[in-house]
Amino acid sequence: MTVAELAKNLGKVGTYYPNGSNGPGFEVTVRDVRQVFGRLDFEVEPVAGRGRSWVGESSVKFPDERPRLAVSDPF
Repeated sequence: MTVAELAKNLGKVGTYYPNGSNGPGFEVTVRDVRQVFGRLDFEVEPVAGRGRSWVGESSVKFPDERPRLAVSDPF
Protein backbone atom coordinates (compact mmCIF):
# COMPACT_ATOMS: atom_id res chain seq x y z
CA MET A 1 0.00 0.00 0.00
CA THR A 2 1.40 3.40 -0.97
CA VAL A 3 1.62 6.48 1.21
CA ALA A 4 -1.00 8.15 -1.00
CA GLU A 5 -3.40 5.24 -0.47
CA LEU A 6 -2.87 5.38 3.30
CA ALA A 7 -3.34 9.17 3.35
CA LYS A 8 -6.81 8.84 1.76
CA ASN A 9 -8.08 7.63 5.15
CA LEU A 10 -6.89 10.69 7.11
CA GLY A 11 -9.74 12.84 8.35
CA LYS A 12 -12.44 10.33 7.40
CA VAL A 13 -15.31 9.90 9.85
CA GLY A 14 -16.55 6.39 10.48
CA THR A 15 -18.02 4.18 13.17
CA TYR A 16 -15.72 2.24 15.47
CA TYR A 17 -17.10 -1.10 16.67
CA PRO A 18 -14.93 -2.21 19.63
CA ASN A 19 -16.73 -5.56 19.98
CA GLY A 20 -17.28 -6.36 16.34
CA SER A 21 -19.88 -5.07 13.90
CA ASN A 22 -22.73 -6.68 15.86
CA GLY A 23 -22.06 -4.63 18.99
CA PRO A 24 -22.52 -0.94 19.72
CA GLY A 25 -20.34 1.55 17.90
CA PHE A 26 -19.45 5.22 18.06
CA GLU A 27 -18.37 7.88 15.59
CA VAL A 28 -14.63 8.49 15.24
CA THR A 29 -12.28 10.53 13.07
CA VAL A 30 -9.14 8.92 11.64
CA ARG A 31 -6.15 11.02 12.74
CA ASP A 32 -3.24 8.81 11.62
CA VAL A 33 -2.62 5.59 9.70
CA ARG A 34 0.14 3.00 9.97
CA GLN A 35 0.98 -0.32 8.43
CA VAL A 36 2.53 -2.84 10.82
CA PHE A 37 3.52 -6.38 9.76
CA GLY A 38 1.06 -6.24 6.86
CA ARG A 39 -1.79 -5.05 9.09
CA LEU A 40 -3.41 -1.60 8.72
CA ASP A 41 -4.12 0.39 11.90
CA PHE A 42 -5.94 3.69 12.37
CA GLU A 43 -5.37 6.16 15.19
CA VAL A 44 -8.89 7.31 15.94
CA GLU A 45 -10.41 10.06 18.03
CA PRO A 46 -14.08 10.09 19.08
CA VAL A 47 -16.25 12.77 17.45
CA ALA A 48 -17.89 13.40 20.84
CA GLY A 49 -15.34 12.91 23.59
CA ARG A 50 -11.61 12.95 24.16
CA GLY A 51 -8.58 10.77 23.64
CA ARG A 52 -7.01 8.79 20.83
CA SER A 53 -6.33 5.11 20.33
CA TRP A 54 -4.80 2.82 17.71
CA VAL A 55 -7.33 0.28 16.42
CA GLY A 56 -7.39 -2.30 13.65
CA GLU A 57 -8.74 -1.15 10.31
CA SER A 58 -11.38 -3.90 10.28
CA SER A 59 -13.08 -2.46 13.38
CA VAL A 60 -13.80 0.91 11.71
CA LYS A 61 -16.58 1.12 9.12
CA PHE A 62 -17.09 4.16 6.92
CA PRO A 63 -20.58 5.33 5.83
CA ASP A 64 -20.60 3.31 2.61
CA GLU A 65 -19.37 0.19 4.48
CA ARG A 66 -21.57 0.21 7.60
CA PRO A 67 -23.61 -2.91 8.23
CA ARG A 68 -27.20 -2.40 7.21
CA LEU A 69 -30.17 -3.84 9.04
CA ALA A 70 -32.47 -5.94 6.93
CA VAL A 71 -35.87 -4.28 6.83
CA SER A 72 -38.70 -6.31 5.45
CA ASP A 73 -41.55 -4.68 3.62
CA PRO A 74 -44.67 -4.91 5.82
CA PHE A 75 -46.95 -4.92 2.76
